[in-house]
Amino acid sequence: SGAVIHNGATDQVLENMYKIINNFKKHLHLHDVLISECINSLLTSLYIAAHGLDNVLNDHDPVERSIKYIKSNYQNAVSLNDIAVQVHLSPFYLSRIFKKQTNYSPHEYIIKVRIDKAKELLKKTPLTVAEISYATGFNNSSNFINKFRKLSGFTPKEFRSLKL
Repeated sequence: SGAVIHNGATDQVLENMYKIINNFKKHLHLHDVLISECINSLLTSLYIAAHGLDNVLNDHDPVERSIKYIKSNYQNAVSLNDIAVQVHLSPFYLSRIFKKQTNYSPHEYIIKVRIDKAKELLKKTPLTVAEISYATGFNNSSNFINKFRKLSGFTPKEFRSLKL
């Protein structure tokens, strides 16, 4: 009993197969990364189709899924590779489309999410700056304070004292 490909997943599988075949037929000298991306996309679409995940994963674009993953894991050490694995794309390609759609690199977006959460904690909790820095995924307070000042224009203590 083999896997059967259902619904719109066949379109994605066929599109990826034709892209690979046409590139080889035309003897295009594609960069290894582009060939790898095509093969990765083909294998991902086959996996999704074989496991009945097409409705779950194909309903959201990879950048949206990346953002959701970042927001759920900002307090941990999150790398571009971690995110790419979650959305089934190469790190290079994910980084490119993420920047195009959000105007942030994935790393910049992680920092933004952490700082936004830190602002919330500064206003709503009595936690110290050091506690907030660790709770939001920064590995030291100094780095946290520098990033916070750079993005907000205030130190965490100055921000906490603002009447917002």
